[in-house]
Amino acid sequence: MAATAPDIYLPTIAEERLRAQSIPLNQTLWPLDQFEAFALERRKLLADAINHLLQSLSDKPAMWTLGDTRMLELRIDDLERNIRQLIGDRIVEAFGENGWERCVPKRIRSSIENRHQKQVAVRPYLNIDNDTLITQLSMCQFSDYPQIMQADWSLYEDVFGKSEHFQQHYEFATNARNAIKHHRELSRSEMAAAEAGLLWLEECLQPLVKE
Repeated sequence: MAATAPDIYLPTIAEERLRAQSIPLNQTLWPLDQFEAFALERRKLLADAINHLLQSLSDKPAMWTLGDTRMLELRIDDLERNIRQLIGDRIVEAFGENGWERCVPKRIRSSIENRHQKQVAVRPYLNIDNDTLITQLSMCQFSDYPQIMQADWSLYEDVFGKSEHFQQHYEFATNARNAIKHHRELSRSEMAAAEAGLLWLEECLQPLVKE
């Protein structure tokens, strides 16, 4: 199933929510073939928002300029934190702090335990048994989170709707993240797909993001 194009789903979102996400309100920029112009305008809006925040924290003028790829990386990092927090919150709500074994697939738990044992070999004071669920989740890889969610999708359906929609948009973000982490330049189509995926995921998560 194809992902919904931004120029189709963005008009369904309230203007104040678009402003909160620093989405350009000029609808001529929303089609995918206008991605470069859209990204440039959104970068300006995000930079303005960051500068405004920095200015509110200091009496000195502040200027923050970021390239498209770096801004994309920051948004993906923020997405990862929000997804991790969502998983932790939903598991604790449903099963308590003991939901780790109940909700996390064995393969992922084994992988994390192996990584932990390697860390303990170097730093013996580490003890995962005393860590919170969120701390344990922080040891997951970016690609682990969808698998954890798929193990009990009913916990997340109210946020993302159908699991296949989430999987497709998350894959767009994953592909961009992998390219960035491996210092590979993203193509125009990859940038457009990443933008579409992130916009969809950010919009789904927006009501849950803690101020």
